[in-house]
Amino acid sequence: MSDLGRRQALAGALGMAASALAGGARAQDPPQEDPPPDKTVPRKYRLPTPGSNIETGGAVVVVRAPLAKVKRVITDYTGYHGVLPRIETSRIVQVVDGETEVYMRAPILRGLAHIWLVARFPEPKPWAKKGIKLRGTYVKGNLDDWRGAWFAFPCGPERTTLRLELFVDLSIPVPVSLVTPELMWAAEKGVTAVRDIAECGKTTVRGA
Repeated sequence: MSDLGRRQALAGALGMAASALAGGARAQDPPQEDPPPDKTVPRKYRLPTPGSNIETGGAVVVVRAPLAKVKRVITDYTGYHGVLPRIETSRIVQVVDGETEVYMRAPILRGLAHIWLVARFPEPKPWAKKGIKLRGTYVKGNLDDWRGAWFAFPCGPERTTLRLELFVDLSIPVPVSLVTPELMWAAEKGVTAVRDIAECGKTTVRGA
């Protein structure tokens, strides 16, 4: 595969990892207090990933909307194709015992091939001061590994701090130096889109 093909595959997989929200991108949950300096503008960051030389990429933003509204956006799995970069398909496969299985697909190589997965999502769990965290588990797909998580907590009656952390390991050789910056970019796109939908009912953020 050419360098361009590897980059396109990476980009598609990162959008997929953003959608999957699986496994937890780091060993411990992040601190609840850490909004960006300009609170409504996302701040990107990176951190070590246990068991991998690929760093986790993340982004955090303050949303001018209550937690309940943010929760509705991040649990609208059929709407992930409009929230996260490069996802072209997101649909619910089945719901079993309160857990939702979701199929997602992202194009690579200009549509000649696709990266896909099925992820299982439980109900969001309590986190921080009346906040929530949402993690999924990998069911099947064509990546070697991926992890990620949403974290949200209220910072006032009409504001919510939202964080997304992502990790992915592709099934094709990609330089490690390319992965984390793309993960950070995908996380930034994700939290920005959720912010726009929760505040305005729509988003203008789409992945290239």
